[in-house]
Amino acid sequence: MADDQHTAKVCSACKVNILIEGFYKDRGAKDGRARRCIVCQKAHLRTYRAVNSSKIVAQKKTWYARNAEKQRARVKRWAEDNPDRLALRKAALYQKDLMASRERGRIRAAAWRAADIDHAKSVVRRNSMAWREEHKFEARYQLENRVRRSMHRSLKGTGIKGALRHLDYSLDELRTRLFLTIPVGYTWGDFLAGELHVDHIRPIASFNYVSVEDSEFRDCWSLLNLQLLTGQDNRKKSARLDWTPACKLAA
Repeated sequence: MADDQHTAKVCSACKVNILIEGFYKDRGAKDGRARRCIVCQKAHLRTYRAVNSSKIVAQKKTWYARNAEKQRARVKRWAEDNPDRLALRKAALYQKDLMASRERGRIRAAAWRAADIDHAKSVVRRNSMAWREEHKFEARYQLENRVRRSMHRSLKGTGIKGALRHLDYSLDELRTRLFLTIPVGYTWGDFLAGELHVDHIRPIASFNYVSVEDSEFRDCWSLLNLQLLTGQDNRKKSARLDWTPACKLAA
């Protein structure tokens, strides 16, 4: 090979004497290596692509138009030969698009709230009131409200109250469980002040129950399914299972 006779050469761009391995191979060159070193060649290509982006796009479109059938056949063969890799690519692309869509939605929502915070609050209150009015006669909705009210009265009082009596744990056990899940940097006083919310690790919406006799009622409100979250994290989580809190949770 031609390049075996040399151990180094001078790059035509940066003028530095570089080991021969620092150059791309070029069968058309006398020494078998490109004129520019790898670093300079990459910089040259970046500059060329930036200056000639429209030309490159046009060339690719022209090439694809001439080789469309050939390209489609190649892609089809690859998909048939690599079903597992294709499934992984599709899953990754779906997740990427999903996250991007959620981020765009969050940005739009934040801009909408910032534009008129009072109007945004009134819309949220109106929607909440409409939802409560629609569901207020449902047995499940009434039961959830009873348990929530009983839990907060019990935690801020001295004993188990109301619908919470149907669950198989004591007030001390409930307080101990929630105390162990307080996010880092917060205290029990923050819960009593309303900054921390009682959250269901597996969301309430994923359970199916209408009375305290249902087994899923006990699963939903079991100690192992309860934790404390900041109000902001609890609202962001909503009924999602695939969610990561902004605050650091207790170990």
